[in-house]
Amino acid sequence: MQAEAAARRSHQTRDLSDVDGWSAPRVVAEVNGTRGVAHSYRASGTSGDDHYAIDQRCWIGALPANQTITLSCGWPEAGLAEGEVTLTLTGLDDLDETVRTLV
Repeated sequence: MQAEAAARRSHQTRDLSDVDGWSAPRVVAEVNGTRGVAHSYRASGTSGDDHYAIDQRCWIGALPANQTITLSCGWPEAGLAEGEVTLTLTGLDDLDETVRTLV
């Protein structure tokens, strides 16, 4: 049932910073030694006189073989310098047994 639903779902992404006159935070992910833009598929935000908050969901197309994902995010157009964090994910030891490739 889950595989059928996943097969029907499509993830159309684009780099939101490509739109003329508009910018967005840029999220880059490194998984299994491959580094690339983590494309946003949903974002919402709030702002006020002295703050801006965004909830941005990104699609990363690979599971980490070594249980780590490195994320960097920056928004130079808004004055946010790039920062980086490496996340260690737990519970991924049995991926070969629990995850099935659909294509």
